[in-house]
Amino acid sequence: MADFTRREFLKLVGAGGAAALGLPGCKPPRDNVEKLVSQLIPPENIIPGIPTWYATTCGECPAGCGLLLKVREGRVIKVEGNPAHPISGGRHCMRGEAALQGLYNPDRIRTPLYRKGTSLEPISWDEALSILEEQLKRTAPRKVAWMTPPLTGAMEELLGLWTQRAGGIRWVPYEPLAPENLREAARRLFGKAETPVPDFEQADLILSFGADFLETWLSPVELTRTYAARRIAPENRLRHIQVEARLSLTGSNADRWISPKPGTEALVAGLLLHEVIASGLAHIPVPQALKAWAAQFRREEILSRSGLSKDDLHALLQALREAHRPLILGGNMATEGKNGTALWTAALALTALLNEDPPLRLAGPTVWDRARSFSEVARFVEGWGEETEVLLVYDRNPLYTLPAGLKAEEARNRLKFLAVFTPYLDETAEAADLVLPIRHFIEDWGDSEPRPGIYALQQPGMQPVPHFDSRPFGDLLLELGKALGFSLADSFTDFLKARWRRIQRALRDSRPFETFWTEALRQGGVFRPQPGAMPRLRPEELPEVRLPGSEGEAFLTIYPSLRFYDGRMANRPWIQEVPDPLTKVAWNSVLEIHPEEARKRGLRDGDVVRLQTPAGEAEVPVRLYPRIHPATVALSTGQGHTAFGAYAKGRGVNPFRLLSGDAEPASGALIGSGIPVRLEKTGKRVRLAHTDGSQTDAGRGIVRFIPLAIWKEKAGHLEPPYEEVFREEFPATAKFEEEYHKEHFEEHESPYHWGIAVDLEKCTGCSACTVACMAENNIPVVGEKLVAQGREMFWIRIERYFDEKDHRVHFIPMMCQQCDNAPCEPVCPVFATMHNSEGLNEQVYNRCVGTRYCSNNCPYKVRRFNWYTFKFPEPLNWQLNPDVTVREKGVMEKCTFCYQRIRFAKDQAKDEGRLVREGEIQPACVQACPAEALVFGNLKDPESRVAQLARNPRRYRVLEHLNTQPSVTYLKSIKEAAGDELREGHA
Repeated sequence: MADFTRREFLKLVGAGGAAALGLPGCKPPRDNVEKLVSQLIPPENIIPGIPTWYATTCGECPAGCGLLLKVREGRVIKVEGNPAHPISGGRHCMRGEAALQGLYNPDRIRTPLYRKGTSLEPISWDEALSILEEQLKRTAPRKVAWMTPPLTGAMEELLGLWTQRAGGIRWVPYEPLAPENLREAARRLFGKAETPVPDFEQADLILSFGADFLETWLSPVELTRTYAARRIAPENRLRHIQVEARLSLTGSNADRWISPKPGTEALVAGLLLHEVIASGLAHIPVPQALKAWAAQFRREEILSRSGLSKDDLHALLQALREAHRPLILGGNMATEGKNGTALWTAALALTALLNEDPPLRLAGPTVWDRARSFSEVARFVEGWGEETEVLLVYDRNPLYTLPAGLKAEEARNRLKFLAVFTPYLDETAEAADLVLPIRHFIEDWGDSEPRPGIYALQQPGMQPVPHFDSRPFGDLLLELGKALGFSLADSFTDFLKARWRRIQRALRDSRPFETFWTEALRQGGVFRPQPGAMPRLRPEELPEVRLPGSEGEAFLTIYPSLRFYDGRMANRPWIQEVPDPLTKVAWNSVLEIHPEEARKRGLRDGDVVRLQTPAGEAEVPVRLYPRIHPATVALSTGQGHTAFGAYAKGRGVNPFRLLSGDAEPASGALIGSGIPVRLEKTGKRVRLAHTDGSQTDAGRGIVRFIPLAIWKEKAGHLEPPYEEVFREEFPATAKFEEEYHKEHFEEHESPYHWGIAVDLEKCTGCSACTVACMAENNIPVVGEKLVAQGREMFWIRIERYFDEKDHRVHFIPMMCQQCDNAPCEPVCPVFATMHNSEGLNEQVYNRCVGTRYCSNNCPYKVRRFNWYTFKFPEPLNWQLNPDVTVREKGVMEKCTFCYQRIRFAKDQAKDEGRLVREGEIQPACVQACPAEALVFGNLKDPESRVAQLARNPRRYRVLEHLNTQPSVTYLKSIKEAAGDELREGHA
């Protein structure tokens, strides 16, 4: 060491760190020495600064949307929709976007855990597998059981073979939000226990009794895309009527909303069926059994019980008469109650009777049809300890999602051994004897077949995140199988490829397998969707209809959360931060109650009440919600975790803890609505973290609409044009705008003037754009306390305004308007905000000194100030986009249309000696929108879509009378006005 100089020390440190110093006691073996290779000669598949894209399949819900993973320097930094996939169609929802925060979640399990006494202690993988193998060997196979999600593809095949070879181990696929009533109704009406697939492209009327197809029902991204596309055609516009006690996000987009008493939706659907049959509207012969079943729905009795008016009934019948291809849908757990199967029976029967070719298909078994009914799951749980001694749980959290009445925690204590395969320490994992951390779907191989003909591949987008010592679930199964004395494959990838060789033969593809396989990986799968057909009616054992009870002060409705689903997304900070689209509350549970009912009880926003049901009680703050029936109160799923990481634990209320576990008699589905409940004021108050400023736009014309009658009458050609109306309404502003433009913007230096068009008739308020913007632009999560103070950091937000005259809720995405005459620019003392030659209002972070004058002067309130330097805990910081600066305390920030994407496309076009092509650039919000409501492009190109939409008869610009000259154009929504209200209006 005496001869070791400072120069030599620094030289060796620079060459590779202290491990390479060759110091006594730390000299590495020669075979472990790594060679340093300069990135001047990068690997073939990595070009610094250039992203690589991998196609995969989303694993956040059973819908199975196709995704593209954006990889930079070996790490996935963004998730986008796969345009080649028939389900996603290039789009995705907020839950799919937040998959990255599941991959990089700092609360992921870092090593196998084994219970020693009352705590879980880290152990090695060899020890963990040895413990599990020993338990399986000494337990009779009939006493061992699996609980998993409903699986398809190779994993379904592998687990099926595994359970057989292991001696017939029991396997229970469990999905808390499975459409069990729909499947059972299809069995009773058509003889097939399959989930029908709706076809919005062929329908001209949707009458839904609570099915939230824009939120969680079946395949919301796919249904949102087709729904929105059909809503803007003036000659054949898709009409939508929603019947439900609590206005859902789906119902808020409907043309008409009818609110019967909670629990009577099935009675209303049955009455419609009776009226259709009696009036001879059916297009096909009506089976006698169906006639007899419909006869029990007598008009006067149903109207009295439901509170439905005769005018509402007439409007529903008239809509069915006028429609050429009506599609009638039942509900979800919020509206099905005790009569879920009856509701879906009436809905499916109406669809079949009113169409010669119904817009509903039975194409074969879907992923939903693999799930067991809740009553089967309940019987399974009751047998823990006797019928089941060793329980293996993969990717499920039954101790959270099972209702309190099942007493799952007590049942778990009867088990001799519980092993959980999961990436996260949720409630079930926390109660386990052995926890084995498995790979996130972005790190793992797999495939799926959500419905016949859609063969989707899942491939890893990166090496496993090194912070977590996880393993692929498929390989763990194979290793356990070998320990039990049988071998199915050397690795799960081998097993997967063997299945895909059979798929290739079934498709009669004669190419070499490697060619077929490579092409399937590139596309994200092979897609040959089966058209399916609607079989003839052959009703058998039609369900009994149970009249709703009248006990209790009110009735509790539990509805699936757009953000949290059944609770599996609660550990994602983006999902917690983005507020519910209707209540606008983040980070907490709220009990929705009608304002009139709240006044009677002396309640206001933030008051904490004690909910008491036959199964349990909970304390939850109140949120006044004007679009709910006074006889019901509502609570969403997803919150109330007692484990599941720092972002989820201890927030809100778990509504499953308020359910007794009663099952719908016909289908065995869990009853989640019509629950009698008592409310007791506690005297406590909380400050709700909500982001809405007002319930309406107070006559400011921020959200505008066109009555449907005018839209149909003019066939989309409105007169006079908007510019003429504007000049008449604001003559001074119009004249100043014209002169100002001539003086300052006669011609821009650049061939580009970037703009966005937002079609408010398509926007559903789902907030996918908000989460996508956070992911793309490194927007920090500030937490509940700062959101409550109004310091949220969203660059794009969804404003929600209730219509003052009817049920409609108007949503408007609000981002920086990139004003040509921007009020923020002249007030900045250091020129941090400035206008560039392409029409963008830039924000130079290095200049900003935090005066906030620009925010004060912005009429749109779209600028965000960093009051703190927010931290991204390791490895959550791996998700950060390297193309976007991470801002610190004291800096103002805002949207610039994802300028990093604009620059990337411009650089590529420059290298090729051309201009940027139409559609080549999509900001994150535009790309994510499942409704395709946002369009981006060059306003200087008259042939571009954005320029054409800027000239659309429905166009307007928010607060245009201020002469800010926005580059964002909005298209007015279309409203089905009541009576003779044939004028344009606003919320």
